[in-house]
Amino acid sequence: MNRIQEVFENKKAFIPFITAGDPDLRVTEELVPAMAEAGAI
Repeated sequence: MNRIQEVFENKKAFIPFITAGDPDLRVTEELVPAMAEAGAI
């Protein structure tokens, strides 16, 4: 079973997202790895 299947095993999941470039690209570049480290898939 892969990570996505495991997340949906209980039929609920929080799906985080960001809008690239908002408020600017520097912030986006910081948010992506931070979200991944926090467990976002």
